[in-house]
Amino acid sequence: MSDNNYKNTKNKLVSRFERMSGEPNLSYFDISDIEEIVEFYIEDNNIEKAKRAIDYGFKLHGDNYSLIILEAKYQIAQINFAAAEKSLKKAEKDSPENGEVDLLRAMINIFMKNYAKADKFIKKGLRKSANSADYMLVPLGMAFLQQKKYTEAAVFLKKYYERYQDADEILTEIAFAYYQASKFRLSLKFYQKHIDVFPYDEQAWIQLARIYNELEMPIEAIEAYDFALSINPALNIVFIEKGSILLAKNEPNKALICFNKYLKTEKNGTILQKIGEAYSALNNISESQKNFKEALNFADARTDTLYFQMAKNYLELENYSKALNLIDKSILQNESNPNFLLIKGLVLTKLGKYKEAENIYKTGLKINDKHIDLWLNYSELYYYQDNTSIAIDILDAAIVRLDNQFELLYRLTAYCLVDKNYKMAKKYFELAINCNGAAIYELINFYPASLKVAFVKKTYNQIVKN
Repeated sequence: MSDNNYKNTKNKLVSRFERMSGEPNLSYFDISDIEEIVEFYIEDNNIEKAKRAIDYGFKLHGDNYSLIILEAKYQIAQINFAAAEKSLKKAEKDSPENGEVDLLRAMINIFMKNYAKADKFIKKGLRKSANSADYMLVPLGMAFLQQKKYTEAAVFLKKYYERYQDADEILTEIAFAYYQASKFRLSLKFYQKHIDVFPYDEQAWIQLARIYNELEMPIEAIEAYDFALSINPALNIVFIEKGSILLAKNEPNKALICFNKYLKTEKNGTILQKIGEAYSALNNISESQKNFKEALNFADARTDTLYFQMAKNYLELENYSKALNLIDKSILQNESNPNFLLIKGLVLTKLGKYKEAENIYKTGLKINDKHIDLWLNYSELYYYQDNTSIAIDILDAAIVRLDNQFELLYRLTAYCLVDKNYKMAKKYFELAINCNGAAIYELINFYPASLKVAFVKKTYNQIVKN
């Protein structure tokens, strides 16, 4: 039976059930009919009618095993687990070898977050039922999904799909579970399968774009967003998400086009902040500040990040007192954000408050000792005070934690060259080149005089030639 025919049959059953009052010839339903009717009402969240159909089934067929199981499912949907357990005990007495009872008990334990107990019931139920309880794989998967146990949800939903390859309706649930479990490649695979069957599902295209973004595939993400817009040009969320990717790609003008399309239909703190960020990237500080300030008037505004962005702008304008005032507001709202502490350290350094800046950098590194910019700026604090040896010691400590990051290695090369320690400079330089030769500009831009050193110049010329 096709999916449409199945739905039509179910709808006819429901219609007949609702018309049977006063029409005796419509009043008989076999057990499978009652199951279809109850399933319809539960899916439709019409609990009162579902209960009426179950009660009518008992009236027609007595304490039938299938009806008792149906009653248990209804009670689980009602979150009445004590009543469901009573029904399951009755069903178990009638059919002790039926694994369906154990699988329903597993569902109850999933909802109660007793996952170890649920796992025991699942193993027991699947062992008893072999493949006869395959239909329970989907409810189990959805139960795990509701409890945000995404990996477990994917396991059961995927198992069902592997057995029933035409079950296209659960592809998005599998893909979503993998996405939430941060298994983006697997999520991508199942969204692509879904789109092969349902090519005009705009929400699937949006989700596909988000996965590409997570996989650092911005071109593919933008193409997916564009396809979603070709299906529905009014998808406002696409403009803000696509614009954010373009901004990350350092294409602020294109990002502004997207953000302004969003702004035509809705103005809020989020979009104004995005527009402010785009203008910052274009070095249009006055427009940037204007949008940030307006964003503060909206309920959805992220005030901590707005103050942070405004502080960065004032730092760029060399208005350090205003920058310090704003970054302090950010830190007051979120004192554990290392990026906020980074900006405060920079501002304090510019104000000549070196000891305070050092304390801020140390605080930031206690929160995140793998934050490269905190290490670099902490070392610069001493470098610009002509104390290169301490700057080197700081980055040596960072290298231990950060496993030879090329940014740190190029900076250590520069510090050693300034210190005229050419042996150590060459050692760090060779490590940096092995990590990322194309990033040699990290060294050249920070310390242009490095090109006068023979081993640097030779390597640089080879890289440029290639």
